[in-house]
Formats: sequence, structure tokens, C-alpha cells
Amino acid sequence: MVLDLSGRSFIYAYLIILLFAYGWYSVHKNIKYRYWLLAIFMFYILYVIKLTFLPMYINLDGTFSELASLGNENNVYLQLMPFKSIRGLWNGAYWFVQIAGNIVLLLPFPMFIEVFHYDKNIKCRKLILIGVFSSLIIEITQFIFNSIVKYPNRVTDIDDLILNSIGIVIGACIIKNLKNKEWFDRIVRILILKDKKSFIN
Repeated sequence: MVLDLSGRSFIYAYLIILLFAYGWYSVHKNIKYRYWLLAIFMFYILYVIKLTFLPMYINLDGTFSELASLGNENNVYLQLMPFKSIRGLWNGAYWFVQIAGNIVLLLPFPMFIEVFHYDKNIKCRKLILIGVFSSLIIEITQFIFNSIVKYPNRVTDIDDLILNSIGIVIGACIIKNLKNKEWFDRIVRILILKDKKSFIN
């Protein structure tokens, strides 16, 4: 059995999530940001889930037993040696795309968190910690799912955590620097937040 979100199934899943998100948004009247920001964030999260967990091969009935056995022999469930996977990518034709992809994957995450809590002025260090913790949760969940479905769908890799963390740091620094710009504050106030009051004095 294979679980995946591609083509129409991705669109259907996103539309269902949008309906639930709109219901939640409508109930909470004190939310300060506009619904379309939440809609974009839901798309981003769904796409991250697709890239980090899917397709998921479920081997409970033994369909993928031979491949699963091969995966266990090669110890591909878990990779805890720093920079081992990164060094291995250098020999590949698409090493830049793979490395950059892992960096960019969670780069927007601290930006969303900051805008969702725009007036609370969250410290950059806290944004980074939230992002790194989220990346760690993804890696741990990948390992748990592999154990449950008995197939090495995604490797729990320390290098993924390292590259994701680099992207998170970059994203947090970018949004913090942009937030200090008057033009950026005005754009956020007009297009994203319901409150037009300027944050910068």
C-alpha cells in the first residue's frame, strides 16, 4: 500500500484543510491577521508534509518485504554521523539542488511565525529554537513512521536537521531585519494585518 499526495489528491486535501481553517478562523474573532495568510501557511505546511513524509510505503502486509529487508541491511532508517550525507551529495549531479532544497525547506517557517505574532516582537533566538525544534520533530516522526509501516520511507538524517537549521537561521534573520524597515512594516499592516497602526515609531 502506498500513501501519497500528488495532483488532484493534493488539491483535494488542501481544499478540505482550507474549509476547516476557515471555520477555525471564523470562530476566533480576535485573530489579527487576514485569512489569506493562513491559507498560504496551510499550503506551505501541506507541501512540507508531502516532501518530508510522502510517498509512504506501508509494508504491513509484506508487499515490500524484500526492499524493506535491504533497507535494514544498509541501515538507512537512521543516519547520525554529521556531514556524512552532505559529503555524499557532492558526487551527485544535483548536489546543489538537494542541499539548497533542504536549506530552503524550512526557511519560510520562522517568517510565518513572526508575522502571525507580529506585534509580540518575538526574539530571533526564540524563532530559531521553534524552527529547529520543528525540524527535529519531523526527523523523529520520520523514524517513528518507518518503524510503524516497516519500510524505510525517509531516512532520519542529522544532516537534514543541520541544513534545515541553516535555513531557519537565515529565515529568522531576514524577517527580523525586514521588520525594522518602515516600508516593510507598512506593507504588512496594509496587506496582512487587520490593524493598520504602525509598529515603528
